[in-house]
Amino acid sequence: MVGCWAAVRAEVKTDMFGYGHLNNGEWITMFGSSSHGSCMQRPRCYCLFQLLEAIAITAIWLWCFTDSVIIGGCGGKFFIYLTYISLTLQAVYAWVACYSSFKANTTQGTCSTSSSTPWFAKAAWMLQDLLIPMTFFVFALYFGLVMDWSNPPAFPYLEYFVHGMNFIIMMVDVFLSRKPVYLLHGLYFFIFSLTYIMFTLSYHAVKGTNCGGKPYIYAAVDWNLPEKTMTLLAMLLFVAVP
Repeated sequence: MVGCWAAVRAEVKTDMFGYGHLNNGEWITMFGSSSHGSCMQRPRCYCLFQLLEAIAITAIWLWCFTDSVIIGGCGGKFFIYLTYISLTLQAVYAWVACYSSFKANTTQGTCSTSSSTPWFAKAAWMLQDLLIPMTFFVFALYFGLVMDWSNPPAFPYLEYFVHGMNFIIMMVDVFLSRKPVYLLHGLYFFIFSLTYIMFTLSYHAVKGTNCGGKPYIYAAVDWNLPEKTMTLLAMLLFVAVP
């Protein structure tokens, strides 16, 4: 019991919240190579993987943006959807993580062992902690609440890429990564989730509509049905998110 409590305390140190607890050059090892696979443990192979990941996610984002905004005419409403917010953040993460890996390998051997983690590495680490649960939620909520299985779309290739392939890519990234995931860092996703819920309520208050002109962002989160929506969101926020 004492050992378990000590492990929990080690996970929730306050200096971990701002990613400022590693100040001895550990970020070079964390971002320089993978912890799995003989090839990925080589810095050049891992940097190449990070680059390919960034290109793949950017391609999916551009495909999605073109289909929704340029062809579909969604405009600025593109960014009211959790799916597209998540995909945008994932594209940013992929490029920042790629840059961090490149810098880790170019500074290896020249950087002081007492150097603190640079801002771009902290940003990549925070975005990874945020995106691990976020991409899963996008995947689970779409196929569990949004997808109409009685009348599925005829050609759902894009839907599978923005609600499924992005999650798979994120899981591969996590599997190969050396960046640890601490319990305290789960607060970032909780804060984000609460913020997005408040956004959906505010958007409803100003009579905002989705890209289809309907008075909600998602049918499952329709504030015109407050009791149903509050029950669902409370379950997600206080049961599923933790």
